[in-house]
Amino acid sequence: MADIDFSLLDVPRSVPVDDAEAYLRAAVAWHFGEDTGCPFWVRTARTLDFNPLTEIKTFSDLRLFPNVLSELRSVPIEDLIPRGYGSPPPHPQIFESGGTTGAPKRTVQLPDWCEQVVQWQTEDFDAGGFLRGRGF
Repeated sequence: MADIDFSLLDVPRSVPVDDAEAYLRAAVAWHFGEDTGCPFWVRTARTLDFNPLTEIKTFSDLRLFPNVLSELRSVPIEDLIPRGYGSPPPHPQIFESGGTTGAPKRTVQLPDWCEQVVQWQTEDFDAGGFLRGRGF
């Protein structure tokens, strides 16, 4: 596999991605790489009948992945934190639904992702005409 430019993953939302498929390949390499991936995805890759690092090149290739939603509900949180964050890793925020309207769901978000989401939402509110500090 060719060297991957992980800086592609640092593009702010306000800047269009020049090559969406290069971005996808960088994201796959990050999540499935032995040095950067989280234990869950690195372990899962060994059970697949394809190699995500070499065979996921386009967005349509994502169809090769099985549905792992059930496993994500119970996998240990530490197995979902990418090794690329270093040691010790940042403390994650864990969001869980109670399953009132369907099966319970859980997501693990790291601080950089939470900051990005807040920035995106703030930009969206600003673009929609909401005035800061005035509520809805």
